[in-house]
Amino acid sequence: MDIRSYRHWMYDRILPNRAGFAPHFLEGVREFVQFAYKQPQYANGKEIWCPCSKDQNKKLMTLDHVVEHISKYVFMIDYWYWTTHGESKPVGVDVHGTSSSNSAFLSNERHNT
Repeated sequence: MDIRSYRHWMYDRILPNRAGFAPHFLEGVREFVQFAYKQPQYANGKEIWCPCSKDQNKKLMTLDHVVEHISKYVFMIDYWYWTTHGESKPVGVDVHGTSSSNSAFLSNERHNT
């Protein structure tokens, strides 16, 4: 399974008819936060880099604020591999976890939502 299939929830946050957050999105955000807080650089348990589309891993925030921002602004574009949060990307994959063909796919997906 490729990373986009495994982490599709990252960019699929709203239920049809805007009926709230998708359960898989909320579970995935919880998984992300748990992963990030287990990393040695966040051992103090206070703040992590916020990967929302607004902050793009450039602002440290508390867990509650990160969850709030991801829920409001969604994850930054193409953050399939959580490299800023301690995850290694596979060899041969660009920094965002996409190839040029994946970027075209994502571009189409964004325009269709």
